[in-house]
Amino acid sequence: MAEGSQSSEAGPSQEKKDAEIDVGLVEKDGAIGYYKNRSFQALTNFSIACKGFVSSGSAVEGYLIEVIPASCQCLDGGSSKSSTHYLTLREMSSQLSILAKIPGKGLWTAPSRDQYLPAYFKEVCDNYLREPDARELIPVKVCMLLKNYFS
Repeated sequence: MAEGSQSSEAGPSQEKKDAEIDVGLVEKDGAIGYYKNRSFQALTNFSIACKGFVSSGSAVEGYLIEVIPASCQCLDGGSSKSSTHYLTLREMSSQLSILAKIPGKGLWTAPSRDQYLPAYFKEVCDNYLREPDARELIPVKVCMLLKNYFS
């Protein structure tokens, strides 16, 4: 490439850099955190992935979030597995309500005055909605369970 010319193609590293700028948080080795003086500072020991969304007409009501623990061993000797949780937009607006919806063995978040999870969850979900294969989920309500119906 000649001096002074710029490539018009944005590679994966440029896209990742753009995502870092939006919220300032990144995912590395299964943890959510940020870089400070070229050193990664983990704020959680888990990462997330959006697996679907629920909408009423044109408005999104909530998201199906997969919580993926970092590769670590639990204190009881076992290893944690990913779990999926439904969060409404209202629940995603507060760090405490997010943490209440994603209980898990061995999951932690760094104490902070800033509520960093709502903005990060929203960014991950907004990126998911822009994907061509984003799945819309249909909510159902269980009215009754029949015991021993099939036995």
